[in-house]
Amino acid sequence: MSTEIISDADKEKSPSSKNNRYNADPLPNPIAVELKSNLPKLKLWALVILALIIGFGCGVMVMKNRHKADSTVAAVNGTVITQDDFFSRLQKASGATVLHQMVQEQLQLQYAAKKGVEPTDAAVDQKYAALAKNPNFTQQLAASGLTPSDYKQSLRVQLAQVAVLTQGITVTDADIHSFYAAESDPRNPKAQFYQPEAIQLRAIATLTKDMADKASQELASNTQFDMVASQYSVDPSKNNGGLEQPILRGRTLLARMPALEQSIFSLKAGQLLGPVKIVNGWWIFKCEQKAPSKTVPFAVAQDDCRVGAEIVKGTKLNGKAVAADFADFQQKSNLQAFWTQYKAAIQGH
Repeated sequence: MSTEIISDADKEKSPSSKNNRYNADPLPNPIAVELKSNLPKLKLWALVILALIIGFGCGVMVMKNRHKADSTVAAVNGTVITQDDFFSRLQKASGATVLHQMVQEQLQLQYAAKKGVEPTDAAVDQKYAALAKNPNFTQQLAASGLTPSDYKQSLRVQLAQVAVLTQGITVTDADIHSFYAAESDPRNPKAQFYQPEAIQLRAIATLTKDMADKASQELASNTQFDMVASQYSVDPSKNNGGLEQPILRGRTLLARMPALEQSIFSLKAGQLLGPVKIVNGWWIFKCEQKAPSKTVPFAVAQDDCRVGAEIVKGTKLNGKAVAADFADFQQKSNLQAFWTQYKAAIQGH
C-alpha cells in the first residue's frame, strides 16, 4: 500500500488528469503544453408549458423527443451514442481511479480533522479569493471544466495536506528569503516566481512540403492567417484560427530544439517563420504577441514563500513520521464499497 500524504501533496492544484491535446494529433506539436480537462454533467429539461399549450398528447411526444436528444452524446451517420453508453464506458475505463482519488481525499480531510488542523470554510474561501485575483483565472477555470465548488474542494484537500505536514513548524526570515531566492532564480526551470519570456503563436501544420508551400503562397498574397490555417492545417488549432496556447522560453518541447526556439523567440509581432520541417511535418508560425520575462516581487510573494519554506522544513522534519501515521490511519479506517466492482479499488487505499 502506497499512500504517503507527502506525495499526494505534490499534486497539481487543478484538477484534472492531465491531457496533452497534441498526443493524438497527426503531427507532434513542438509547442505543446499540458492542459487539464473535466467532464460536465448533462441536464434534462421538462417542456410542461408546451404540453399545456399544444395539448397533452403532443406534449408527451415532445417530452420524449427532448429526453432522447438530451440523452444523446454524439451521433455517427445517424447512429447515436447515448449518455448511458458513454458513462458506462467511462466508468469502466476510469471509475476505479476516480473512486480511489475520492477516497484518498476524504481520508486526508479526516486525518487533518483528527490532528486538529482541518481547513475552515473561511480559509478555503480566502485562498480561493486570492487565487481568483490572478489574470485569466476565470478563463483558465472554465477551460479546465471545473466549477468554483470543484476547485474549492481541491483547495481544501491541499490546505489539509499542508497543515498536517507543517504542524508545529516555524520558519525564520532567512528561511523565507532562501525559498524566494531559489524560486525566483531564472536558472530554475520550475521557479514559481520567475516567468521566462513568453510568446503566443498562430501555426499551420502540414504533412507535406508541397502543402506548406501552397499555404505560404496564400499568406504571401495577403490571405488572412486564420483562413489559411482552416484550409491547410492538420493541427487542432486550425479550429481557432491556428492560435496556440502561450509558451514560455525553455519550458516546452521547443527547449529540445534550441535553434528553432531561438528563431521563434526572435520573431516580432506579425512576423512569419517557415515553412520549417519538424519531425515528420512542415510548420508555419506567426507571432501573435510577446511578453518579456518577469519576476514576482518578494513583497507580493512573501506569504507564499512562508508556506513554501514551511513545507520544505516540514517535509524534512515531519515527513516520515506523518507518512507512517497516515498509513496507520488508513489501515484502521472503515472503508465500504457498495458497488462490488470497486471493492479492490478502496481496499487497496
